[in-house]
Amino acid sequence: MQIVNGKIALNDKPGLGIELDMQRVEAAHELHKKLPSGSRNDAAAMQYLIPGWTFDKKRPAMVR
Repeated sequence: MQIVNGKIALNDKPGLGIELDMQRVEAAHELHKKLPSGSRNDAAAMQYLIPGWTFDKKRPAMVR
C-alpha cells in the first residue's frame, strides 16, 4: 500500500486486503504455548500509559 496525498486506497477485501499465512500463525501459537505460564509482564508498557500502574486483578487495566 502506498500513501498518496495523505491517503491510502483501500480495496473491497476485508482486513485491508491482508492475507494471513496461517502456517506462520499456527507456528507462532505453538511457540507461545511453550512459554512458561506467568512469564508475561505488561507493567512497563502500562506504566508508560499510567505512571505508577500496578496489576490488580479486581480492577480493569485502564482504570486507576
